[in-house]
Amino acid sequence: MRMQAYQFISLPRLFSSGLVVYCWTRAGYQEVSFKKVGGMTGLQRAIAKYKRKHPRAKDEPKRKRKPNKFRARRCRCLLGHVHDSGLEAGHCVVIHDMLKHKEIRAVERQVKFPLIGGVSHYPDFLITHLDGSREVIESKGLATQAWVVKMKTFKAIYPDIKYTVWRR
Repeated sequence: MRMQAYQFISLPRLFSSGLVVYCWTRAGYQEVSFKKVGGMTGLQRAIAKYKRKHPRAKDEPKRKRKPNKFRARRCRCLLGHVHDSGLEAGHCVVIHDMLKHKEIRAVERQVKFPLIGGVSHYPDFLITHLDGSREVIESKGLATQAWVVKMKTFKAIYPDIKYTVWRR
């Protein structure tokens, strides 16, 4: 018997008979239940097994993440992509809406553009318009000196690609 790969859609609900989760399977959207065996469901057993294999020292304190100096937090847009800021996530939704309405041909995220001296620039979005022209879109809340230098270098090396900055 092969194990099916599940993509969970809802939070698990625990019943006396077991655990029930709505998820996508190869067969489509369905309710999947994990039966209790020995007081635990299969999913609970898998979680317990992982915790046993990867123990954390009891005296080790939880590490707090260092906050971003611009207070930008990683977040997901409505499409499920992970972005470096909420502003970028909002722009992603707008750009994909343009794609959905056939206003643009294609969109790529975080494309690498090599610059001078081994430095690379990763703009937020690269859009291909219907006429084949390309445009880079950068979401910026605060323009730093390093970014300004990269932008000017980018414009000098890639003059055929339009560079647009979307601000708050």
